[in-house]
Amino acid sequence: MEFIIYFILTGWASMYRMARARMLSLREEEYIQALKAFGVSDFVICYKHMLPNAIGPVVINITLSTAMFILEETSLSFFRFRSAFKFTNLGKYFVCSTKFINFAK
Repeated sequence: MEFIIYFILTGWASMYRMARARMLSLREEEYIQALKAFGVSDFVICYKHMLPNAIGPVVINITLSTAMFILEETSLSFFRFRSAFKFTNLGKYFVCSTKFINFAK
């Protein structure tokens, strides 16, 4: 559980920064300005036009962050930081495999 809390506390800032930058850049697009000129409400512009265009980079960032979190958890458990999880993870496999690497020398 500690790892999950750690990942949440350290991972949200980059996600927020990327989503905010994407929404600010979409706000300046010509088609958004045209919708405002036609009198379309801000709610409709935001949810029907800006949000679908901004969700792609957010999904990609979540996907890549998930892989990064798996690697972080593996490295932390490899260096024998204690995990609250009782199941085996990749770091424990790597620790067990080091005795075979030393044997092969």
